Amino acid sequence: MSKDYSEDKLIEESCMNLFGEELGWKTINVYQGEIFGPTCTQQED
Repeated sequence: MSKDYSEDKLIEESCMNLFGEELGWKTINVYQGEIFGPTCTQQED
């Protein structure tokens, strides 16, 4: 399958752009690097 038609390109990237640009949400793509626990990837502001 071509990368142009991957789930990341067609769905995830589009949704992250929508959430960030249209809704003002802070987004992060942690598909290959999410960290769990007290020092997790999702940090509080």
